Amino acid sequence: INAEYMGVPKNNLSQLPFFFMSSAFVDDDGPPPLEDVSIPTREPILIEIESDDSRQELVSQLQLALPEVERLTVIRCLWARDWQLQAARELCENIVRWRNEVRPHTISRESISQYEMTGKAEWHGKDRFGRPVLVLRPRHHTPSVDLEDEARFIIHMLERGCDLMDPHIVTFTVLFDRKDMAYANVDMSLLQKLKSILQNYYPERLGLLLVLDPNFLFNMIFGTVRLWMAARTLPKIKVLDARRDVLEYIEAEQLVHDIRDSLDG
Repeated sequence: INAEYMGVPKNNLSQLPFFFMSSAFVDDDGPPPLEDVSIPTREPILIEIESDDSRQELVSQLQLALPEVERLTVIRCLWARDWQLQAARELCENIVRWRNEVRPHTISRESISQYEMTGKAEWHGKDRFGRPVLVLRPRHHTPSVDLEDEARFIIHMLERGCDLMDPHIVTFTVLFDRKDMAYANVDMSLLQKLKSILQNYYPERLGLLLVLDPNFLFNMIFGTVRLWMAARTLPKIKVLDARRDVLEYIEAEQLVHDIRDSLDG
């Protein structure tokens, strides 16, 4: 693996971008055929809890201990901490403290407009499950020295995504378009910051990650670091060899125009 090409020291592969540190390729059975895809009324995590009395009890215990925390947040924290009550409580408390200090809902669109105008990230449409879709175009990203300002942009985008979720949805989909991505667009510091924000303050919000235009190097690295990921994360990551494969997960009319137009190319 040519880790140095990605700006990573050979002796520290843990610094690889978080989107490499997931499952590699589409599951052996592949995605379900289009005619079999249906939108459930609730997320699988919520359906699973309904049939598990022990997990319902853990949710109730944590809700009783932290009445100020929403039930869905309690469930996500328990899920993220493998249903370990004390660890999940600490995660919930950390989220509450962080939100009180940072007040993410007060980050205005105007204050981060210079980042949004680049086109490197935007919410557009929903996938076949009903999740809002975050489109990422790393080709429009230039590493910045102002990491905290970039972090504010990330937080603002995540808050907007949560606002776009229907009541039965608790996760979002990321459409990672690697078209024309170059080494100059790789931003290890920002990726590590994003990973930290997602894990610590928005646990279990990622429902699906679709990667377009993987190249040889990407597949090499991805095929190795997938071994480090938690088992529950693996099915969330889909590396699509053909751009039209995105239609398995997102209907054409829900795709942003530049990606939809590229399917005919």
